[in-house]
Amino acid sequence: MVGRLSFACLAWMPLVWGQSNPAVTDLGRDADFVAIATLERIVDAGGRDSPNITLQLRVARTLKGESASSTVFASVPVRGPKSIGPAWVAPEFVGKAGIWFLKSGPMGYTILPRDRLSYQARDLLLPLVEPEGLTPPSGTLNEQLLAYLVRWYLSVPNPTPQEQRDFHYGVWSWFNPSSEPREVIAAVAPLIASRSLTHHVSGLAAALNEGSVEALNTVLDELPTLRTNPRYTMLTDAIGMPRGKQDVTWFPVLRRLIAMHTDAPGLDNAAYGALAVIHEQSKDALPLIVQLLDSKDPNLPKTIAAYLGYYTMFLGPNGEKRDSGVLGPFSTPETRSFTGKGSSLTSAQAAEFWKAWWAENHGKIGYPEP
Repeated sequence: MVGRLSFACLAWMPLVWGQSNPAVTDLGRDADFVAIATLERIVDAGGRDSPNITLQLRVARTLKGESASSTVFASVPVRGPKSIGPAWVAPEFVGKAGIWFLKSGPMGYTILPRDRLSYQARDLLLPLVEPEGLTPPSGTLNEQLLAYLVRWYLSVPNPTPQEQRDFHYGVWSWFNPSSEPREVIAAVAPLIASRSLTHHVSGLAAALNEGSVEALNTVLDELPTLRTNPRYTMLTDAIGMPRGKQDVTWFPVLRRLIAMHTDAPGLDNAAYGALAVIHEQSKDALPLIVQLLDSKDPNLPKTIAAYLGYYTMFLGPNGEKRDSGVLGPFSTPETRSFTGKGSSLTSAQAAEFWKAWWAENHGKIGYPEP
């Protein structure tokens, strides 16, 4: 969409990369056999001389599928061509317990790793954490897998960047969703309730990715603290995610955000991103986008000018959207010159023009007096 290109590119970069890192619910859906098991023996360790790895697992509990024996043999798929060196499983990995995702085939079971292209031994399973006194998770397979993922993440007091990525990729089913937003939002509630800011921010970001209006309210409530957190941009990225799960239920909180007139980095830009998504669902998003012309973000008015210039270009006489590609009556040389693209155009000029345009024309395109 015009006016959002740079934002969209930045926000979608982790998504494109994340295609190789399926969510745990994706793995649960794709696997024929999901089990809590311990690596009992390395039958073939793989390595430089052989790409083949075969493991012997001792099954403690089955989450999906059936097995005639508690002993299961599974091979590891050959890594992708961009991987550096062959995969191998070190002897000290024996005794490792976790949740294993197995796909049946003509030659037996194959492990579905958590990284499809360049996995390491740690990617062959979901680490198992069963705190003393806590019963195993219950519910659907999705609910159990998400709960185990959150338990593991909470057990890491200071997650490394890699562990943070493992969690977020593990919880986020995007391209062919295998989970419902409500399942993820419920699962990350313990993270949001955590006193650890790292876990707290991770939980909020995961919930925002699923369209949680409650998480958005929490971000605004805690903004003085969150804006200084090193991972604050995870929140703004999630709020403004292109093609995200934002919807009209966000309107009250976005109005609150706009009224705050905050100088928190990237937050108004994120609000604009969310409203641009919602505008595809409801015309009522447009007046809020116009209000953001008064943002303290020095670059946002020019971005909004580009959005408004493109949007009004093809409107019909009564403000109806047309997909014909034919310029409409609201597209004029003046509106096209104030799209924010010109290097000499300042944000103040862009804001002044489009606020004046809106004051004169909003009724003509179907918006009543504010």
